[in-house]
Amino acid sequence: QYVQALAGASWQGYQMTDATASKINPSVNIASPYAALYLQRQGLRLEAGGRYNHHNQFGSAFTYHLSPSYLLNQQLKIFANASTGFKAPSLY
Repeated sequence: QYVQALAGASWQGYQMTDATASKINPSVNIASPYAALYLQRQGLRLEAGGRYNHHNQFGSAFTYHLSPSYLLNQQLKIFANASTGFKAPSLY
């Protein structure tokens, strides 16, 4: 039996230097704490995780991923993946 956990955070800031834009020198930032859990028991493996994205102009969204798999033998694995995503428009 094997269990592994991962957690962290990301912060990204973007600024465009453009005096002719509708908003002069626009900037945005996004903060994203995240966590994931990996479980393994014999041939069964499961990875699950989530991320909370907060964009200072476009709001917040929770994203996740779920990836179960089963190793039948050394050469054959059955697996599935389900996930969501969040992508805010760029400054450009």
